[in-house]
Amino acid sequence: MPDVYETWTTNLKYFHDHHRSSLNHLIQECDTIKRAQIPPFLRSLQSFLHGLHMHHTIEDHHVFPFLAKKFDVSQFEKDHQQLDSIIEKLQTAASATDVGNWPVEFDRRGMKALLVEMKELVFPHMQLEEDITRPEKMREAFTQKEMERFMSRV
Repeated sequence: MPDVYETWTTNLKYFHDHHRSSLNHLIQECDTIKRAQIPPFLRSLQSFLHGLHMHHTIEDHHVFPFLAKKFDVSQFEKDHQQLDSIIEKLQTAASATDVGNWPVEFDRRGMKALLVEMKELVFPHMQLEEDITRPEKMREAFTQKEMERFMSRV
């Protein structure tokens, strides 16, 4: 039977690495994007924002309440409030780009600045989540049964 503590860490790192990679890719694209690439870029951005929002909603409703039994998660909650604001700004910027009207007005510098702002918030945030929930720390804080119940809900 797989170790529930290791499974938690592996799964969390998998999702975080996906978010890191996607965000880095979007930031890089802002430097080189051509007019014809704007619509696919905006679709990728919307998909990324949706996935990130779903991830942090699951954390807000399931992960943080569980972790709060043993750890201080107040910074995570504050980070998510800031993240919501950045997501909203990015969604507004993306929807302000009228891809049906040529030439497309696309503020690459503004978009990149918002994406970098997000990176500066979420990269340390994700690393802290990973550090706090390392298997050895979770073993000290939660029984195997508690972890199994938790994992069945997320």
